[in-house]
Amino acid sequence: MSATASPMILAMLRRRTFMPARNFFVVRPDFGSYRFTTHDQFTQIPSLELFSPRPGIVTFARRKEIGLRDSSSELQGFIDKQQSPTGITFSDLEAGRLRGATIFEYLVDAQFDFIGNVGILFDVWYVTEQSFTGREWTLKLRGHTSRLKAKHGDFFSRECQNELGVMDGVHSFCPVNVTGAPFLLTGCTVNATTTPGKRQLTVAKSGITKENQWWAFGSVSVTSGQNAGLDNLIESSVGGAGDEVTLELQHPMPYTFSVGDQLTLRVGCDKTPFTCASKFSAFQGISGVGGFRGAPDMPGADRILRMPRGS
Repeated sequence: MSATASPMILAMLRRRTFMPARNFFVVRPDFGSYRFTTHDQFTQIPSLELFSPRPGIVTFARRKEIGLRDSSSELQGFIDKQQSPTGITFSDLEAGRLRGATIFEYLVDAQFDFIGNVGILFDVWYVTEQSFTGREWTLKLRGHTSRLKAKHGDFFSRECQNELGVMDGVHSFCPVNVTGAPFLLTGCTVNATTTPGKRQLTVAKSGITKENQWWAFGSVSVTSGQNAGLDNLIESSVGGAGDEVTLELQHPMPYTFSVGDQLTLRVGCDKTPFTCASKFSAFQGISGVGGFRGAPDMPGADRILRMPRGS
């Protein structure tokens, strides 16, 4: 059985020249995709849809290795501010949708008709990191052997691994919204301080949550007074009379608080399942995502090293 080369391949061999146009087929982990080319007109490879022209797309720091060494490259382009379905947008980058994406890089000969051009699958890349500025994005790419170095398993602890209020889909899956009351309180006023007034203070605000230790593990931001612009962590909180709460900070402030100073309080989490369930009602997560990410019943070293008893 004999194989017949396409007219384009035969012509290319006769000319002994090849003017490459790079075409990138990007497939995200959620199966969304992009198709763009480095040229200023549409290209099409058989069995694939049109590749849209994206001026400014460049590859650099390309390193090809032999054997099992890991090849690498970087892909850079401009953020699509028109929100077109074929471009990479701010929302895509902010949500981290490009992390873990697979990129198929095709080459076509720019000397021939772009539509129906026979593409050569030149490389397959995997996105390991993404970054972006106000106008451009950069993807760090790795080759096939990077899959051999993939992380398997994870570290576990009794405490929750999430960061309170952070849902980045990669390192933290906390579903709690901490952007409003009772977890965020602005306009709190210092009513009293204790000597020397740099670590303990009493704050007041209408409707403030007075439950003991509600604000513990949280933070305070000073918005007026000598300490304005500074933040500190809250070690403990105790409810007082009226709408007052007494706070003890982890570290002394540089200057003494004065009555009337304004503060912003942010709630904290001690990362235990009890707090997750009782304080944030998030132990079971939302729609199966997030919630408590710890192993509170994991046995400790004493249990693991215990010798079995004889019968």
